[in-house]
Amino acid sequence: GKLDLFGLLRAMGLGRGRGLLLFLAVSLGLELCLGCTTGVIGRLATTDGVTYVFGTSDTENGDFRAAVVHGKKHKAGSTRPIYPLKQVFPHLVSEDRSFTWSKENLGDLPQKELWKPTEPIFSIPQVDETYSLIETGGGYGIVNEFGVGIGESTCGARFVQKPVFDGGSASFEIGELSQIALERTKTARDAVKLMGSLAEEHGYYGAFYNDPALQHSEAGEALTIADGREAWIFHITPDDTGKSAVWCAQRVPDDSFSIVANRFVIREVVEDSEDFLYSSNIFEVARRQGLWRKGQKLDFLKVYGPLNDDLIKYSTDRVWRAAQLWNPSRGETRENRQNYPTNFHADRQISLEDINALLRDHYEGSEIDLTKGIESGPFGDPDRYDKFPVDGLTNGDLGEHSFLRAISMFRSIYYYIQRSDASLPKEVNGRILIGFHEPSESIAVPVYVCSKTLPKQVVAGSMFTYDDTSLYWAATLLGNWVHKAYVHIHPFLMPLIRTFETNMYNEMDKVEEEAAALVKAGKKDEAIKLLEEKQLEWSSDTREFLRTTFYQIVSKFHDGLVYGNPAGESVTVHSLFYPKEWLETIGFFSPRFRVVQNSKIRSLGGSNGSLNANPSTGLSLITVVSMICTVVLALKLFYSSKRGRYLPIGN
Repeated sequence: GKLDLFGLLRAMGLGRGRGLLLFLAVSLGLELCLGCTTGVIGRLATTDGVTYVFGTSDTENGDFRAAVVHGKKHKAGSTRPIYPLKQVFPHLVSEDRSFTWSKENLGDLPQKELWKPTEPIFSIPQVDETYSLIETGGGYGIVNEFGVGIGESTCGARFVQKPVFDGGSASFEIGELSQIALERTKTARDAVKLMGSLAEEHGYYGAFYNDPALQHSEAGEALTIADGREAWIFHITPDDTGKSAVWCAQRVPDDSFSIVANRFVIREVVEDSEDFLYSSNIFEVARRQGLWRKGQKLDFLKVYGPLNDDLIKYSTDRVWRAAQLWNPSRGETRENRQNYPTNFHADRQISLEDINALLRDHYEGSEIDLTKGIESGPFGDPDRYDKFPVDGLTNGDLGEHSFLRAISMFRSIYYYIQRSDASLPKEVNGRILIGFHEPSESIAVPVYVCSKTLPKQVVAGSMFTYDDTSLYWAATLLGNWVHKAYVHIHPFLMPLIRTFETNMYNEMDKVEEEAAALVKAGKKDEAIKLLEEKQLEWSSDTREFLRTTFYQIVSKFHDGLVYGNPAGESVTVHSLFYPKEWLETIGFFSPRFRVVQNSKIRSLGGSNGSLNANPSTGLSLITVVSMICTVVLALKLFYSSKRGRYLPIGN
């Protein structure tokens, strides 16, 4: 992940305060933290016989907006601009590419005029025709009109390279490569070949190339790519000259799946195989660096991976969890993390519901369940915040210590599930489910590449201010409240989410079947109109559901209390309090938490006229006073009744 950027900026002498540092980080277009997870599933490993690409984008300050980019026919001699890496808001300012990146869509932010149109760093010759696609503010292309889907995860790498705009020779980063691949190809295999050839010719660079502490952990990239027929894993890294790239791709077997979590997963590179594609220099670079000899097997992770493997647990626990859930017969262990395979065989066919469950996972029920233990607090919060030197701590104090992380995490800005079904017309096949914020409390909505524009709920908003139209902010509001008392609120929330989600996806299947029939009947425009109308309805309904569910949960769970019987004559209420295990851990039952120092009931009859702690030596003071008051009250009532009236008590 992109870690300790504030420490980097301090070292550069760029300020002391967090506010100034945050401004500088945003201005430089750098993400403060990253740790994206992506996966791909072969068509025979799924319940519906299609390929899936899925993943999360995990960062503190990214641009979460989605954009549809329309295909075009281009004049001879035109060029395609290549933009520099920038993943914070606004990822891109341009009137030519998509409405999402237009000046108009910057909203009413006061700094709007500071953001000028993004200047390209160079250009390449344009092709005669480009295809439509959906991309995100993370800079990545996700799916095109032919159903080619791409997921992403940053990985550590041995070699580092600077871009052309900062004294280097490299022109491409992974976002631009993924976009161009979707603009120009119809299959996953062709997408791999195109990205690889462009990077070899023009050079590749990763993020934080100038920071010695981070440059290697950010130098490589992995993509998952599928098209309904084939599924692939693609790895890329700078080469050792600073002018090219080394890359490799391995096909995922049709009955298998692969997970990438910030660490390369391709191991032995097999020559002359239909299941492998790789750069022309992959063996030569390794040979001249003394990392491989002819006749040996070339292990891509060991040869081109990072110089050290400090983040191995951070990465491999997520891979292990997928194997545990989808390939349990393998009996994979966390201790074997150095030897995980590139692909895992699916023990059973994987459904959309299974993918959603994995994206929402915090290792629940496993040996590293993040809802358990003192780290989760009294209410089982699975979130573990990123390290930062607060409260007098230094980076040295924090050192190599770190919490575990899961696939679902608090700083996810968006997540996606892309299904590709080669039997469907492209108007229907070019679809993605996209959700925002932490998947465990969110819902992914369908959007279609064939749309003239995407719903405002997925194209609006930023980290600068709350935006009531944005799905991101609706999910963020709900998710943050749920995590206040996670083990109590989340079980209440999930049946509501599953019911809403199931109904929406069932309707989606029917609508897509209707749209496919319209296309087959030659009514393509009607099919597109139907899909546009329904995606707007689903996005609007989902935002409203998240918002009203937030209101419902706030009214039921607040101030440490749980309220019930909302339709009754009066509400019921009880305290959440704290679980026994947590109370024991903090020493609640020790003397320092006692409010009453002597818990025995004290009575009259003690020495010096004091209250006696032994109840057997006399009646308690309260009992005696109560008896006297009862006798006096009875006498007053008796005599007043004789006179035919009642005297007020105390008169």
